[in-house]
Amino acid sequence: MSTTIEKITCVTIDFETYNGQPLYKALLEVAGGTNVLQATATKGLGIVNKDTEFTNNSAFKNPPHPIFVHVIGTEEDSAAFLKKAAPMVKNHVVLREKLELFSNESTPSLSVAI
Repeated sequence: MSTTIEKITCVTIDFETYNGQPLYKALLEVAGGTNVLQATATKGLGIVNKDTEFTNNSAFKNPPHPIFVHVIGTEEDSAAFLKKAAPMVKNHVVLREKLELFSNESTPSLSVAI
């Protein structure tokens, strides 16, 4: 049995804040106030964009480091999250992907396939 769900990915950096707390924590709090299936924040090794330059692995050693906030839920849950999170991420990369959620009958855990 499979169900279509969505994954929202918000890309930020480790020193950004919103209302005095790290942005990724604020986004996780917003997700916690909705019916999403799961919300996770992960830290990347390095980031290169128009404002940073990759030189001799410096992007992996020195800030800024990317933080990825992944929110998984139904289309309605994703819309509710995005509505609340929009002011926080107005100048950030935000991805919205459709996924298929499937369950393996031999194990009770859920897996996500892209």
